[in-house]
Amino acid sequence: MRGITVKIEMQGYKTEFGITTFPDRKRPCLFLSRGAMIEPLAYFTTDEKAETFRVVLDQLISGFETYNPAPPLTTKKRGRRA
Repeated sequence: MRGITVKIEMQGYKTEFGITTFPDRKRPCLFLSRGAMIEPLAYFTTDEKAETFRVVLDQLISGFETYNPAPPLTTKKRGRRA
């Protein structure tokens, strides 16, 4: 099973959540990450249930991106002052 991570960034708020497998655990878990802290929220009972959740989450994100396209990235040109 491949992991999935969703990052949420707003002004003054940054977090991410997703599915991963920790080295000391057999089953994947749903986690929440804030800064350097990773907090397991729940462990899936089977790999199949984790994969089902991953597929549903992927569909949800794809649907959201379809109706809410990201604004184009802009870059500022930095030049020397005369």
